[in-house]
Amino acid sequence: ALNLAVNLPADGMVVTIDLPPEGSPRGPTGTALPTDYGARVYDGHPAAARIRQVLADSATLDWQSLGGPFDLAIIDGDHSSPMVASDTRGVLSVLAPGGIVLWHDYEWRTVARVVDRAVAARQRIAWIAGTRFAIGIFPDPAHSAGELANSSTSTSRALVGPAGSLRQSAISPMGNRYRPGAP
Repeated sequence: ALNLAVNLPADGMVVTIDLPPEGSPRGPTGTALPTDYGARVYDGHPAAARIRQVLADSATLDWQSLGGPFDLAIIDGDHSSPMVASDTRGVLSVLAPGGIVLWHDYEWRTVARVVDRAVAARQRIAWIAGTRFAIGIFPDPAHSAGELANSSTSTSRALVGPAGSLRQSAISPMGNRYRPGAP
C-alpha cells in the first residue's frame, strides 16, 4: 500500500481490504484468520493519509461501500478458486472502465484456474513475464463481471484451455510455471 500511496497524485487514495483481527467465519473451510501483524509499514509515514484500511472479509463485503471507481486493483487474498472468483467479481463491480486488475500468485493452480477461465471468456489478460502476476485490462468491467459470473466456477474442473493460455504482449505466457507444492 505504501509504495502505491507515495506514487499517487495528490488526490489519489489506496484502499486495502484486510481481515479483522478476529478473522471471519466462512463456509466449509471454517474461520478465515488474518496473518498476525503489528504496526503497518505505513504507520507514521506522510503518505499514510492516502491509505484507507478496510477491515472486512471480502466474501461478505459491500464492494460499493469502498467508493470508486478504481483505476487499479490488486487481488492477493484467499487463494481458493471460489474466493479468487468472488474477489474478481467484487473488484470488477467497482473498477473504472479501462481499469487494470492484477492477480498475485498466478502460478498457484487455484488462482490460475479462475484467471484462465476469464481468458477463455475472451477477457484481455496476460502473465507479466518473470513475475507471479497476471494482468487484465477491462474496457467494460460491468460486462466482464457478468460474463465471469455466468462462467463455471466449479473447482473440480480442469483448467480451461491449454496450460499457458495467457498471451505475450510485453508480457509472456505463463506456461507450466506452477510452484512445486502450490495448490
